[in-house]
Amino acid sequence: MTGDIGSGKSRVSAYLRDKLNFKSYSTGDLQRHIAKQKNLTTLELNHLSEKDESIDHEIDGFTKSLRDTKEDLIIDSRLAWHFLPTSFKIYLFLEPVVAAERILRDKNRLKESYANFEETLKAIQARQKSEINRFKKMYHVKLNDWNNYDLIINTKKASVREVGNQILTSIELKKNNQKFPKKIFF
Repeated sequence: MTGDIGSGKSRVSAYLRDKLNFKSYSTGDLQRHIAKQKNLTTLELNHLSEKDESIDHEIDGFTKSLRDTKEDLIIDSRLAWHFLPTSFKIYLFLEPVVAAERILRDKNRLKESYANFEETLKAIQARQKSEINRFKKMYHVKLNDWNNYDLIINTKKASVREVGNQILTSIELKKNNQKFPKKIFF
């Protein structure tokens, strides 16, 4: 699962983990851990990653290491769709303005806090731009190309439960070789 910053990836992943009893991994958590070790924000770590590819290689190496597992997993990652090509690939979409509002309201988001709306919007747009450019350069992939994904969901008006249940329905339909809508806008 990947998607825009603030789109609900972590919460939807947790919902699916609880429903399916799967293990879950978040490369965002790993990135935040590395940033904390280096006494940087995630945006600062992204900028450092533009110059030092070893940071992305550490994070991506972890994702690649999951290729051979026989377990069913939920992976919240910018690039898991690329490194795990046989996975069911989900993209959660959210406009940056809505994401900034959501992030500011989230009192549980202690790992990344911002002073005001403008700072939040600027930071998430800069982070997304950095990631898009970096991964295009490193891996020749386009994160924001929806053709890379099996399912795209706009989470603007949807609850975590609604998004999670839509994903579960789509996975079941795919398992049974039945058609399902690729794009869902609540």
